[in-house]
Amino acid sequence: MKLPLADINAQNAMMHAGKSSEADVQGHVDGWINAHQQQFDGWVKEALAAQK
Repeated sequence: MKLPLADINAQNAMMHAGKSSEADVQGHVDGWINAHQQQFDGWVKEALAAQK
């Protein structure tokens, strides 16, 4: 699993700007997953296959 560096930097910038509560971070995560749903689903599929 690899996250784009630009996405990591964007997350860090949001947290640095004060959006760092647990609820804020969960919102960031949900937004990222929503924007990258196909990639996320692929990771879940790979993880499920690996546990078999």
